[in-house]
Amino acid sequence: MEKSICSTPPKSKAMKREFDASDNEKRYQDNLKIVKQSLVSAIESRDHVAFAKIIETQIHVTTCSGRKIIQKVFMKACHAGDINIVRFLLRKGADVNEASSDDITPLMAAVLSNSFDTVEFLLECRATVKTQIKPTQDSVLHMALKRGFRHSNVLGSEKWDPKFFIDTKIIKLLIDNGALVNQKCADGYLPLSLAASSNRDAVITHLIKKGADVNGVDSKYGMTPLMYAAIAGNVYIVRQLLKYNADLDITDKWDYTAVMLAAQFKKYLVVLALIEEGADVNKVSGFDGKSALILATECNCCDTINILLEIGADVNYRKPIHKRGTTALMIAAKNGFKEAVESLLYYNADVDLRDEDGKTAVYNIMEKSDCSTPSKSKAMKRELDASDNEKKYRKNAKSVQKSLFSAIESRDHVAFAKIIYTQIHVITCSCRKIIQKVFMKACEAGDINIVRFLLRKGADVNESRKGMTPLMAAVLSNSYDTVEFLLECRAKVKTQTKPKKDSVLNMALKRGFYDSNNIGSEKWDPSFFIDTKIIKLLIDNGASVNQKCKDGYPPLSLAASSNRDAVITHLIKKGADVNGVDSRYGMTALMHAAIAGNVYIVRQLLKYNATIDILDYGDYSALMLAAQLKKPLVVSALIQEGADVNMVSGFDGKSALILATESNCCDTINILLENGADVNFSKPFNKRGTTALMIAAHNGFKDAVDTLLYYNADIDLRDEDGHTAVCLSLNTEIVEMMNMSLVKKCYNIMEKSLNSTLHKSRALKREFSASDNDKCLKDQMKYTMENINAAIERGDHVTVANIIGTQIRRTTYYGKKIMKQAFIKACLAGDSRIVCLLLRNGADVNEASIEDFTPLKAAVLSNSYQTVELLLECEASAKTPTKPSQDNVLHVALKGGFHPSLVIGSERWDAEFLTETKIIKLLIDHGASVNQKCANGYLPLSLAASSNRDAVITHLIKKGADVNSVDSRYGMTPLMHAAIAGNVYIVRQLLKYKAAIDITDQWDYTALMLAAQFNKPLVVSTLIQEGADVNKVSGFDGKSALILAIESYCCDTVNILLENGADVNYRKPIHKSGTTALMIAAQNGFIEAVESLLSYNADVDLRDEDGNTAECLCSDSEILELLNM
Repeated sequence: MEKSICSTPPKSKAMKREFDASDNEKRYQDNLKIVKQSLVSAIESRDHVAFAKIIETQIHVTTCSGRKIIQKVFMKACHAGDINIVRFLLRKGADVNEASSDDITPLMAAVLSNSFDTVEFLLECRATVKTQIKPTQDSVLHMALKRGFRHSNVLGSEKWDPKFFIDTKIIKLLIDNGALVNQKCADGYLPLSLAASSNRDAVITHLIKKGADVNGVDSKYGMTPLMYAAIAGNVYIVRQLLKYNADLDITDKWDYTAVMLAAQFKKYLVVLALIEEGADVNKVSGFDGKSALILATECNCCDTINILLEIGADVNYRKPIHKRGTTALMIAAKNGFKEAVESLLYYNADVDLRDEDGKTAVYNIMEKSDCSTPSKSKAMKRELDASDNEKKYRKNAKSVQKSLFSAIESRDHVAFAKIIYTQIHVITCSCRKIIQKVFMKACEAGDINIVRFLLRKGADVNESRKGMTPLMAAVLSNSYDTVEFLLECRAKVKTQTKPKKDSVLNMALKRGFYDSNNIGSEKWDPSFFIDTKIIKLLIDNGASVNQKCKDGYPPLSLAASSNRDAVITHLIKKGADVNGVDSRYGMTALMHAAIAGNVYIVRQLLKYNATIDILDYGDYSALMLAAQLKKPLVVSALIQEGADVNMVSGFDGKSALILATESNCCDTINILLENGADVNFSKPFNKRGTTALMIAAHNGFKDAVDTLLYYNADIDLRDEDGHTAVCLSLNTEIVEMMNMSLVKKCYNIMEKSLNSTLHKSRALKREFSASDNDKCLKDQMKYTMENINAAIERGDHVTVANIIGTQIRRTTYYGKKIMKQAFIKACLAGDSRIVCLLLRNGADVNEASIEDFTPLKAAVLSNSYQTVELLLECEASAKTPTKPSQDNVLHVALKGGFHPSLVIGSERWDAEFLTETKIIKLLIDHGASVNQKCANGYLPLSLAASSNRDAVITHLIKKGADVNSVDSRYGMTPLMHAAIAGNVYIVRQLLKYKAAIDITDQWDYTALMLAAQFNKPLVVSTLIQEGADVNKVSGFDGKSALILAIESYCCDTVNILLENGADVNYRKPIHKSGTTALMIAAQNGFIEAVESLLSYNADVDLRDEDGNTAECLCSDSEILELLNM
């Protein structure tokens, strides 16, 4: 008895919960059921905290049943579209491609949830989109396209329920990620046919561009996408397919063409569109001998009958005798279709023809007299007999148009559709005009639903009205979605409708412009500006970037004048000429930017090689225009780039200094004089011969006179009338100043002794005499800084603009210092409007603070995507740290929420402070170095792996991050950091990209050993499956993965290692204490670990370096009992 007991090794309590379930199966199953219900309930209520708690405390994720629960719950989370729970479960080992019992994959479940974010995340996690689970099943693309489909014999548009449609963005995402566009679904339909049938306009073009065959036929009815579009009655899709060379004359299995199907299903607009493209109206089916006219007559669609007869359909065509030999007239007469009979008789249908039974059409008519006299159809009378009651007809048309306009204004789509269907005959000429007018009105209102509806009803996307195209109307509505849709529908952007009209791009850029002689920034009203995204969209779709508007301005000049910072770079990258001149004033974009006073745009244009000294029609350079219009910051920027300060206009003989003096801008005068402007330059005598001093004295500009005298302006120079500056001045104080200067010049009073205290201008005293009242100046600076900081904190950009305009002299040292501090503060606040304002006023996008803190780093810490994007568009550098010992901007972003410690496991991160993933991806896309170590020695990939940034990992690797590089702090690879964090998904991703599994860190530990040490059993299991060595021993301390797992008392890890061949009796070298796993477990009182080790035949007799066995080291009576057994 004793022998048999001893021969059966005891199992651990952890294992008993799984493998001894047979003893109390009912209790075990009930427990599982409760856990599942709790998890499902947490998913439905979106209670992420409760969900995580259940997973961590009630599920053994390494067991078979635990994994099954995880996978089922993962499917449920995908179906609910809860991206947070989906992400959490992937980290816990859920398989992104494992199908459920009913062959639904997680990606399919996410698609059915209609959650774009969840679908996108799963695709980033390598969810497969290419094939069906089984040949008889739908792929994920088919499932997405078929959502909302009610099965019937033919899948016309009335068989779809749009409220169940999958988001178009999701379908496009699947296509972009490699979904097969020519693979048939389980019912035999092609993706293009499904899209055409369900009126998915935006999807059609996307499928074709990705290689969908426009002439592919389904295996159910032998029909092409064109036929399905014809049945659905969607004129726009029909035109799109024909544009991409869809074959008009392919026939289905009943030998019907697209025009015949359109006639059969009462789609007269499609019939008209197909006939215009050359469809054969007299084609006859070889299956049943029917023509399009007979099919139209059978369904009693008089509109289609009229169209076919007008185009030349054979009114007397008779089916073959063996097909009954009937004509259209016989069918109409037999079925009592009175209007159809009238139309056919009007087109000379022969009433004497007989069918196979010898019956004529008259035979089937009860009241022959009613239809024996040819008359015109009522449908045609509404158009052709309008002359009889013209007034009444026009009044009715006006009323209908007014009702439609009213429905558009109130956005009442139901009422609008009802009017179109009941009161408008869209095949008539007058009604087509109404449709086009209403279409223009819908574009103007930016109502994408009505725009889409009218395009299906035959509205022309490029027909202009009074020089205005639908695209122009949509742009003026400022509706991005409507503009995007029209461009997808092939709306033209390249040319003007008339030579004297603006193109759509010029119209977009000129919105908000008040016409005047000069187009400075004060001539624009930003409240009327067109959305920058719309302008970029027009440029990306081929708008001509060098075509001048009717006023003669090129697009780049309009953008520069209106301070459209983001548009400038986009235009230049698309080929806009930076040195192109307008035909109105001969000015370049640089000149317009100078007039607007936008320093950032000036710098951008100079960066792209704008010529600095080109002259306009007035012979003025950009510098001279900036001086004339009081733009000192622009003057300073242009001088730094090499602009000539002494250039003179050949038109009026003025220099930049004279222009600055005329506008009385002392800041500009100071900058010009500091940079070598000739203070005594006088205009030629034929231009009056005046100097800057004469102009300032004559106009009473006291500060300007003061400044010019400080720079030794000559008061003895005379103009063409012989007048000096003193003669021209009417201001006694100015005369006294000049006389005093003359006395000093004549007698050289105290020149040497008082050289340091020479009279300085009042303008300069505010900056350079600060030493006389240093405390006052500092207090003023402090007060200004406090005000501007308070305004930034409130987000009050009006007050910030006021302070900059009235309290800060931006050209002075202290002014620049305040501006720099305010700019960093605005970036840190993430206020893109204030950031934009400061950039226009000369803030440097790459200038670091005293602590080497750049504006881009500040914006990243604000977690404001919009601000980061703006700074990057303004050429903020994302590539290198300001100092070698500092973090670059990518490190700052990745380390957001990190609490430094010895090891950067996931518990060291505060998820609340993590930087937004979109921002990190944006930095990577803008050239941030993906292999540069941070100040602590960590690599970007290691930081991302440690902080569970799943989406960032793949992005970094694709941009060249080295998966096997080691950090300089612990010699650890990204795989090791992922193992410590316990993220199974990231571990799998890194291994997929060839991460080496057995690299060791500075303690000679592998990723497996670290996972064992940090209680990460799922990672341990994954690494072993990928071939990690379970018996690898550290050369540093002699420990194996099993010993590390025992030390951290993780029984799950111990069991996994032992199941996979870990040496249960491995003993550390004698000089490392020579202990075994059993000794450590016994000494520390780990009873479950002892049970597990004994169940795998651990040797109880082995001794350590002191000669102690496990029994000697143990003080726990229960463990001693186990060891003795």
